[in-house]
Amino acid sequence: MTGDNGDNDMIDDRERARRGGDDADYAALVRGLARDLSATSITRLEVRHGDLRVSLRRTPGAVPAAFAPALSPSVEAPARPAEWRAVVAPLTGIFYARPSPDEEPYVSVGGHVEPDSIVGLIETMKMFNEVTADIAGTVHEIAFENGALVEVGQPLLYIEPGESMAGPPTGV
Repeated sequence: MTGDNGDNDMIDDRERARRGGDDADYAALVRGLARDLSATSITRLEVRHGDLRVSLRRTPGAVPAAFAPALSPSVEAPARPAEWRAVVAPLTGIFYARPSPDEEPYVSVGGHVEPDSIVGLIETMKMFNEVTADIAGTVHEIAFENGALVEVGQPLLYIEPGESMAGPPTGV
């Protein structure tokens, strides 16, 4: 494999395991394989090398337990005003609220957005896809932290529709 650092990390993990690495190396290999498997349409993968045997299976569309949000059955979603509109994830992937780790988030609670405002990014198969507000209004809730796995259709944030409070100057 070649490409970005994620692929090089996988090569390093696989090479350490091939050379007879320790349990942490094998765990890193399995985590990397699971991550790679989740980004494909492959549902079963088996790897054998010497005494090492790794078999991974997944159900298409299922969220791995390691990535599933931890919700207890007694926890209910908070009631939101009917006028709030959800901006939903257009696809499954990793949600990024910031353009890069050292930059400010695209939006924050209380901030105003326009229909073409970028509110986040979703990374899927190493491609970054912009998510836009599609409505003008005030952001009232951001449902996911930076770096969270989101599924298509899940609400990312909630906006109360409305115009910006800072309109054109009066008396002009």
